[in-house]
Amino acid sequence: MVALRRHFARFGPGRADSPGGRPALPRRAIFACGPGATGNNAPCDGPSPCPAGPRRSDDALLILAITSSPRRGGNSETMLDAAVEGARAAGAGVEKVALGELGFRPCLNCGGCHRTGRCVQRDAYAALNDRLRAADRLILATPIFFGSMCAQLKCLVDRGQPFWAEKYLLKKPPEPRALERRGLLLACGGFSKGEQFLANAQQIVSIYLTCLDMRPAGAVFQPGVDEKGAILRHPEALERCRAAGAALARP
Repeated sequence: MVALRRHFARFGPGRADSPGGRPALPRRAIFACGPGATGNNAPCDGPSPCPAGPRRSDDALLILAITSSPRRGGNSETMLDAAVEGARAAGAGVEKVALGELGFRPCLNCGGCHRTGRCVQRDAYAALNDRLRAADRLILATPIFFGSMCAQLKCLVDRGQPFWAEKYLLKKPPEPRALERRGLLLACGGFSKGEQFLANAQQIVSIYLTCLDMRPAGAVFQPGVDEKGAILRHPEALERCRAAGAALARP
């Protein structure tokens, strides 16, 4: 676990290299949101490694916050930013990643990871995979499209097949960790009602978190928000996100 934390610190925002020749995440997809960061939506273009990132100590609680909407700065990302604010205020180190900026490919269903527990594709997902392994907690934010999560988040979930292979095929025991791993889902949709539309996304995320050896920590859902910025008319929803982020940051 300590090695993973050190990896997280070394190959965090702004890093141009990665171990074993694995691709690094592009700078435009990384947002430094650690304690003391001044904003959530400025791409990391500062010194490497970024001083505002999640690197605090080997004992710091690390949260990976992923926005998956293809519309940057939209409602689900605003919900995520509120959760990040709450987590940062509670003392956690947070790194935010925008899936739409990565451009990694979907799962090939080739079975390569069934032998090694690692994906054979060499793209931006490799660096994200390492961050997923290092994080203590995870926040996933998505709009609800056609009754489920957006395609970008589903692509991330499907690329999680190596975690499933490690757990259920290779029978690799989870690494000992000092902190319980947990994951939170944030979602919104344009329909005026219909919490049932959240159920499909929540079920998929629950299965995904199980493969990551994370316990689902619930969901925050807001219907009736469609046009960009509509979530700002629901400050109570953003406050629920802040509270959920703060709760996720507690040991």
